[in-house]
Amino acid sequence: MTQACDYDLTIIGGGLVGATLALSLRDSGLRIALVEAVDRQSAAQPSYDDRTLVLNRVSCAWLHDANLWSAVADAATAIERIHVSAKGRFGQTQLRASQHGINEFGFVVQARRLGMAMIPAVAAMSECTMFCPAELAHLTVHDGHAEVHLHCGADSAQQQSFTTRMVVGADGAQSKVRHIMGLPAHEYDYQQTAVISNVSADQDHQHCAYERFTDTGPLALLPHGPGRMGLVWSVAREAAAQLLELNDAEFLAGLQQRYGYRLGHFKRVGQRTAYPLKLVHVREPVAPRSVLIGNAAHTIHPISAQGFNLGLRDAVALAQALRECAQEDIGSATMLRAYQSTRDEDQLETIRYTDGLVRLYRHPSALFRFFGSAALLAHQYVPAMQRRLVTGAMGYRGRAA
Repeated sequence: MTQACDYDLTIIGGGLVGATLALSLRDSGLRIALVEAVDRQSAAQPSYDDRTLVLNRVSCAWLHDANLWSAVADAATAIERIHVSAKGRFGQTQLRASQHGINEFGFVVQARRLGMAMIPAVAAMSECTMFCPAELAHLTVHDGHAEVHLHCGADSAQQQSFTTRMVVGADGAQSKVRHIMGLPAHEYDYQQTAVISNVSADQDHQHCAYERFTDTGPLALLPHGPGRMGLVWSVAREAAAQLLELNDAEFLAGLQQRYGYRLGHFKRVGQRTAYPLKLVHVREPVAPRSVLIGNAAHTIHPISAQGFNLGLRDAVALAQALRECAQEDIGSATMLRAYQSTRDEDQLETIRYTDGLVRLYRHPSALFRFFGSAALLAHQYVPAMQRRLVTGAMGYRGRAA
């Protein structure tokens, strides 16, 4: 007999991916506990910062289904074209949504804006109990349930414990759930840091997203409102601190040298932040009564803006699996293995794609430089290769668009 538990499902991590899972389970009949360490209104809330997110078509479709799109639509900028090039090399790829029978590849939205749309939606769920701010202190797994122990409150002085049928670790790259459950992670340090900011240039972006490979790492410019673009500039770890310390004019001059003049002169830059770039991949993200999703299971390079979209697909697929077995023993080994089998192909293909691009275009070999340039040309002129690239970028890996 299955033991009666306080909750059916406990989600550790209430950021964008954790909130997506909770919202995907509205009206499922499941009793949900959502645990988030950082106060929702805190300026330090890491999931809801000023970074720009690319929402591909699969992610946008989920936002429509979740009745959240209207809350972000006025602040979302469509990506109608994608331009990929490599500094100092021949070849480039230009993709137009209209050539593939669609209006846009996706949209760019501020992470904070998306988070602020999710917060009231989660709070309105009668079946979801919020613990925030609260941190996971310990997790004990038994045959048919798990015990969750929390430190609650701003000073973590309060103790809270409850039982649950299943635990989901959506608590990021430094996942405590992963650590407690002893799930080994493969890690690779790219020795790079992503410098994030907003910039403006002489010429309007005209709804085009730019990805430029340089010898110090990829540089992305994402359309984000009239006359503004979100910058993701990957540089060698030792160069990041210097970039952050430059005054605005010096920073823009360095960006101009790295990117070129396709958008004219860069004339304004906003506040700059930075974070280190590592690949973290948990090959077996399932343990007794628990599973990892999002960055807790796979933290990838921001190249091609695949990270959040991959995590969202994890959450939506897990919600579907939970709905299908809601009347059975959720969190059982059979249920968790079945869920993960639906995610393996997508996760592995996305990891290989992003990791392969980073390694290919930063390799010093002349032969690799040639292959990189040839790949850009092939994706420009070989329709089958371009269709596969577009299909994957829109989030349809492993299934038809």
